[in-house]
Amino acid sequence: MSHASKRGGGFAAPASKSLASSVVSATAGPVGASFAVVQRDWTCGACNNVNSGRYKKCARCREGVRGDESMVWHEGAVTAAMGGEGHGWREALDPETHTIYYFHQKTGATTWERPEAMGPAPLNTGWFGRGAAQAGAQSKYDRLDAEYVARPAPRQAEPPSADGSAAAPLEGAGEFNIWYGRHEGQHWLQKNGKGDKAEARCVLKDHAGHSKATPESYFCLWFAKGICHRGSSCRFHHRIPTVVDCGRLEKDPTKDVFGRMRRAQPSDTGGISCIHDAARTIYVGGLIRGPYESDHDALREACERHFSEWGEIESVNVVWRLALAFVRFRFRSNAEFAIEAMANQSLDHEEVVTLKWAREDPNPVAKEAAARANADAVVAAVAAVENAALRPPPPRPAPPLTDEEPSKRLQLTSDAS
Repeated sequence: MSHASKRGGGFAAPASKSLASSVVSATAGPVGASFAVVQRDWTCGACNNVNSGRYKKCARCREGVRGDESMVWHEGAVTAAMGGEGHGWREALDPETHTIYYFHQKTGATTWERPEAMGPAPLNTGWFGRGAAQAGAQSKYDRLDAEYVARPAPRQAEPPSADGSAAAPLEGAGEFNIWYGRHEGQHWLQKNGKGDKAEARCVLKDHAGHSKATPESYFCLWFAKGICHRGSSCRFHHRIPTVVDCGRLEKDPTKDVFGRMRRAQPSDTGGISCIHDAARTIYVGGLIRGPYESDHDALREACERHFSEWGEIESVNVVWRLALAFVRFRFRSNAEFAIEAMANQSLDHEEVVTLKWAREDPNPVAKEAAARANADAVVAAVAAVENAALRPPPPRPAPPLTDEEPSKRLQLTSDAS
């Protein structure tokens, strides 16, 4: 008998579309398998009015919600929360890369991707990302990365002219000025002010490729902005960070994905993140509501589609009345890449988004979820150390190859296909 029948009905495993119009109301589940409890929009049985999941009474006739009709549960997650056998998946923390992976208690199988049976991640996952409960959420990035590194990275812009009429941007030249928040060698005059659209945009399917970067290199800031003129001769990576890169970069928490020193104090602007913050959630302002009046979910889907190009997304929360959104990535390195790549860009229309690092969510549900997630991470770390021989992380993809190894790169591509 399913858990739904025990509770008298009203439980269903929703599709991703149904979660777009839902409100996270709590965090449930056993240690190492917590999930978000969400309430979706519900239709009043008396007057057929559609109400938000956050309200218990109909806004039109004041009829109360009937039972659990607004609740969205996941069968495997609920069974585990009730102390039953459940799905059998638990979290573990890789001691080498400090990233969460998942193992099955019975079979010993391991995966970097959050199993769908575990349900959606909590509203706030604290310091360590859990990922989206969606099949292939992480593997698709590994597959695309194998395709990208098999080809040379093209130039995104023309190189500087000999007469000096066209200058090239300087990447990290000189010492970092903590007062102005940039390197001394960078251009001090900003061509794009607030509300001005960026002059270029990085498109991975057209611009990503292999360069002269080594597996230990950082990522190219100007590639992220779509204006690197070096192409395959650049000594920084011209692609987005994979799970392998994210784990490698977290070994030195003082530097971000581009090799810049992280700030010691939080900032209200975008750009360089703070060393003391998880820095996985991006505030997205400057959205427009007009084109989405007939379908509010379309705005959320547009945000998810544009930002997911830069890495796995855990959640997208759109505040419709304020025309803003919060996009949370699984890994900090992907969020740092995205905040540079999407700065002053547009979505599906003529809006110009304003990005900055989000502050701590004051929502009590989010605070409870973050505390729970961080506590679970401690247990996951202990479990990984005690059972490292039995439940190691799954094999990682081979690191990207350099220009000196073209034959091996072709072999990597054939193996990936």
